[in-house]
Amino acid sequence: MLTGFVLLSPSFGRTCGGRIRRRLAWTASLRVRLVSVGRRTAKEAWAETPVEEYQKRLGPNLDLECEYVKDDAALVKAMKSATETHWKIAMDAEGRSYDSQGFSDLLMKRLETSGGRVHIFIGGAEGLSAAAKSSVNELVSLSKMTFTHKIARLVLVEQIYRAIEIHKGTKYNK
Repeated sequence: MLTGFVLLSPSFGRTCGGRIRRRLAWTASLRVRLVSVGRRTAKEAWAETPVEEYQKRLGPNLDLECEYVKDDAALVKAMKSATETHWKIAMDAEGRSYDSQGFSDLLMKRLETSGGRVHIFIGGAEGLSAAAKSSVNELVSLSKMTFTHKIARLVLVEQIYRAIEIHKGTKYNK
């Protein structure tokens, strides 16, 4: 059963590259909360500007909340404070890797099964502690490469936007 949203009939829309173009009719707001260790600084506004742009683009489809926490202990506290029914994903090099289509499928499935709420966590410079890893439902890897928190956040936000666009069947994902 779809709890966060309802898909209109597959025949509603046109085909796009062999796939059915679907339009989403939202019955409840979908929300992704992205929490990472670090802080927002004016010096690194170059990384926040595109994140804010993706948040605006996602606005009609998904509420993306981005926040920073001071350290790993605060991250674990944020993980544990998330409601049990909400799905919790941590970004970690040991996690499973997905292509864009796979990540879209994963995100949509998790939103469906968790009442439209997903929490995503990015650890500190030392990675995620064992306590952090045990506090989430799933580990996902962005890449085998190492990224700064700002770049990881930006790449992840773009992939969330792409996931929604893939699900809607738009031409964004080419």
